[in-house]
Amino acid sequence: PMIHARPTIRSLNSASLAAVLVLLVSAGCGRGRPDTLSRVRGGVMRVGVTEHRPWTTTPTGGGGGGIEGALVAEVAKDLGARIEWVRAPESRLLRALELGELDVVIAGLTDESPWKDRVAFTQPMYTDTIVIGSPERTTPLRDIRNQTVFVLPGDPAAAFVRRRGGVPRPIPDLALAAGLVAAPTWQLASLALKPA
Repeated sequence: PMIHARPTIRSLNSASLAAVLVLLVSAGCGRGRPDTLSRVRGGVMRVGVTEHRPWTTTPTGGGGGGIEGALVAEVAKDLGARIEWVRAPESRLLRALELGELDVVIAGLTDESPWKDRVAFTQPMYTDTIVIGSPERTTPLRDIRNQTVFVLPGDPAAAFVRRRGGVPRPIPDLALAAGLVAAPTWQLASLALKPA
């Protein structure tokens, strides 16, 4: 069974990330900062990052990585800008963005963020569905009632599993799960699972 959790992931392409920067320039997150683009072009782009794999990573050597990290690097390159990376918890980064201390924040943000009305978010570029995955040789399920389904600790998918009559079992790494797993569609292949 599919669980439509509707987590809308903010996976950005360079055009939409550039649009974020332009939006920040024109709207200033509600505070009008018309100098941002001219300051960043050929200068420094202040980018806040917190880890939210695979969208954003925080490599050991510093900086930001992941899908959104690569995209923001492309935008900076197009603008001839050097990136000044700032690593911090999401709430601190978004507060700094709101106050104009950062130009862009990448953090795998979703529609559920309480900050969506306070800073300029891009339009969703990727919407995923949480599915129940099972090992390849497993017989397809009609429902998950009374079935143990592995979830990450604190994952909202646990609530959806419970609503469908399943028994969520937190596990720190879904790759260690032996059985059914609730995970985003994109993650099933890396776990060697199929939709159940």
